[in-house]
Amino acid sequence: MMCFIFVTKWPGWKYYKSRDPKVKTVGVNAIVLIVLSTIVTLWVGYIWSQEFIQSQVSSINADLNADMGP
Repeated sequence: MMCFIFVTKWPGWKYYKSRDPKVKTVGVNAIVLIVLSTIVTLWVGYIWSQEFIQSQVSSINADLNADMGP
């Protein structure tokens, strides 16, 4: 859904399709920025998710070890 909105309603494509070289440059810069920001956002989300899952697993393991202790 978000990709559809970015591709169809996002003005970067309109600028990129322009015949004016300066406007086309603005479109290319805008497209590069949105691609980079999307990659960084997905990467940070992935890293955060992995750290969160690992902390939850560690917490569960610590609780199970405490219950089964001597």
